[in-house]
Amino acid sequence: IINIEGQHFFISLARPLNLLTIDHMKYSSKTKDNIKTHLFNHINAISGEGFLVNEIKSDAEPSFVAMKNDLNRIGVKLTIGTPVNKNTTVPALDRRIRT
Repeated sequence: IINIEGQHFFISLARPLNLLTIDHMKYSSKTKDNIKTHLFNHINAISGEGFLVNEIKSDAEPSFVAMKNDLNRIGVKLTIGTPVNKNTTVPALDRRIRT
């Protein structure tokens, strides 16, 4: 989730496709249900094109941690990263946003 001028956006990077997907979050709350809606929209969009989502890498955002069982039920492994700096734990996503 990225905040730009008070607006929140849900961002995912599908690898090895290098597909960056961004959704404006109408409700800026980071509740499990709000984030789950955006995450599953991204999973469904990728799966709908015939690609398999088998792992999600995330920071330790509590809402992501709370979805671990939901993701396991659909065969998706959740990997929580270790912060490399105070702002991020998913370096590949940061690099993709900058390019």
